[in-house]
Amino acid sequence: MVTATSATPPSTDPRFEQRPLLADPLDLIVPAAHAFAGRDRVDLADAADEAWIVGRLGSAYHHLVVAACTSAGFSPDIAHWADEWETGTALVSHGFGIMLVPRLARLHPHWPVARVPLQGEPTPARRILAATRRGSSDNLLVEQALTKVTETARTLSPAVVPLQGHQLS
Repeated sequence: MVTATSATPPSTDPRFEQRPLLADPLDLIVPAAHAFAGRDRVDLADAADEAWIVGRLGSAYHHLVVAACTSAGFSPDIAHWADEWETGTALVSHGFGIMLVPRLARLHPHWPVARVPLQGEPTPARRILAATRRGSSDNLLVEQALTKVTETARTLSPAVVPLQGHQLS
């Protein structure tokens, strides 16, 4: 499974078959005392002036956050780098910035932060797909694994949107 980003080969790449699995919405993580903490939803553009915590340059998480912010009309002011949700959450809880995390990311309840769903069109999401070498799905074990992964994606939280079809567009 991979997260689709601008660095992911396009669905037309003849080397791979891509099977979209789900769109995992991104949530904003802010300190518990932050002005956004009490809101039901927030527009990502409302967070344009905040300090941001993102993954290291070149990582899927970095691509995801920068693309989401760019789509919302701003470039994030990157204050800190953290590749693990736990590290980022600790930084957020101590007021070093805010961050985006996928809805499926589980955060330790120890940190005093608030998870605020995003609203607006398009709502940023991590798009997860299964990618195999072209033709490898003819192998029974590979096809069984793909079937199981697809079924599992369908059973996830109703807040996560299943993707349809077998090609990422």
